Amino acid sequence: MNKNELRAVVEKAQNGEKTAFEKLYKEFHEKLYFFVLKNVGDKHTAEDISEDSFLASMEGIGSLKEPEHYETWLHSIAFNKCRMYFRQKGREDNISLDDENLSEDIHADDTVMLPEDYADSKELKRCLKKVIEGLKPEQRSAVILYYYDGMPLKKVSEILEISENAAKQKLFKARAKIKKEIERIFEGGAFAAVPMSAMMRAALPKKYAMTAASPVTALKTSSAAIKIVGTAAAVVVAVSIPLALRGVNNNGFGVHDDSSVSDSSSAVTDDTKTNGITPAMWKVTSPEGNTMVMLGSFHALKDECYPLPEAVTNAYNNADILAVECDITSTSEDGEYMKNLMKQMLYNDNTKLSQHISEEAYSALQTYLGYWGMDISALEVYRPWAVSSTLDTLLIQDSDFDTEKGLDNFLLTTAHADGKEIYEVESVDFQMNMLINFSDDIYDLMFRSFEGETKESQKQALEDLYTAWKSGDIETFLEEDNEEELAGYTEEDKKIAEDYNNQMLYDRNKNMAKAAEDLMSQGKNVFYVVGAAHYAGEGGIIDLLEKDGYTAERVQY
Repeated sequence: MNKNELRAVVEKAQNGEKTAFEKLYKEFHEKLYFFVLKNVGDKHTAEDISEDSFLASMEGIGSLKEPEHYETWLHSIAFNKCRMYFRQKGREDNISLDDENLSEDIHADDTVMLPEDYADSKELKRCLKKVIEGLKPEQRSAVILYYYDGMPLKKVSEILEISENAAKQKLFKARAKIKKEIERIFEGGAFAAVPMSAMMRAALPKKYAMTAASPVTALKTSSAAIKIVGTAAAVVVAVSIPLALRGVNNNGFGVHDDSSVSDSSSAVTDDTKTNGITPAMWKVTSPEGNTMVMLGSFHALKDECYPLPEAVTNAYNNADILAVECDITSTSEDGEYMKNLMKQMLYNDNTKLSQHISEEAYSALQTYLGYWGMDISALEVYRPWAVSSTLDTLLIQDSDFDTEKGLDNFLLTTAHADGKEIYEVESVDFQMNMLINFSDDIYDLMFRSFEGETKESQKQALEDLYTAWKSGDIETFLEEDNEEELAGYTEEDKKIAEDYNNQMLYDRNKNMAKAAEDLMSQGKNVFYVVGAAHYAGEGGIIDLLEKDGYTAERVQY
């Protein structure tokens, strides 16, 4: 439930609609119960406090002035009831009002020295549970909200009814105690510096039911099959990652004879063959009457897609400018660029991959690579983004898809040959920096998503998306995970997925829509081609343009 939806439901509840409050209960009950349970440590007490909190929110909902903050308000009610519970139990001395004026530089990912096999350690999980339960209530609540529920610091402070600085202090002191106790317990053996967030994640249960499951839509982009096509950055499949590994040669992927694209200009105008390809395409008109043709791309295609449909070739031929995500045709031959890219593939601090991702992610990755006959030890020296690119490489090399025949690459090659103006909506550097700078948590979640996947399942996923693209079915790219698929994701996972979705898709969609508006305002004839998924659903380019007063008419083949 997004902020606007939440506001609407709360306002209905404030007007006395029973079904509205039922929706709120369904959305937040289990999440609230988990929060309370982690605080009080007793299931029956947690149930009572959770129910009392919902009843209190129902009785007082009319006084809530900012309906979109209902969740924060509800957690505040529950926290105060937990505090009252401790006072009644004679534990009010555990409630601390730490000095709000302290100004330590507080980091969410302080490191802890743990045995290298910490992630599989039942003892760690038991000890961590005991240490957290022994924290002062406000410290414990801050840890639960921040690490387990993935709430931002501002929201944590609002729930605890303290300043953000005070909330920082709660987390700082909680982490200090956790770190001290855990390192005391695990003495001796081979140790590694483990980020606090990774340790917390390792101690989380793999599954706990969440009725408040938000769509993890773009999480499907984590699979190699989907990263290769219309959801990811075009540069993902355009940049050669020359890993000297089995199945990955030093020429990168998609190496073909130059003759395959040398006559691309004539090929794009040759409409003598009908191949049934009807990708999603729109004619967009601005409020001022300027128009633009927009096409959803697929970053790797097959020979059967060419020649392109007449509607596509006409759009290209009539355009003065070809607008694309970035000009991916210039990277593979840029030796200096590739040299610098290679430097960023490796860890320069003597760490290794297994120290940057969870054991669960490492195991899923190891199993999946096994289907390709690859030993994960060969990838230990590479950073997660380079490992992710290797997965793309493996899939492409074992299929009849060709990155050089990807729609972006084909049109760019043609435009260069024709001397047509090319407009980069983003840039190669922008896209590469985005991929390189994704957090380890994001890549960890990506790799964990490979659990249960095989070589064949990924190849089939790629084929299914290709079929959808051919028919113009872009919504398939953003098909939401069902409840069963989401059951294994914690609130922290969902927060990570949301962060990934925003960076990879929705934030870029906004920039892409703005670029389209700017181009149309100039009255130029533009053929606008970006990944198909960027057009799909709420928050897609078409939706954003329509909200700004533009009209979009789907092109009929």
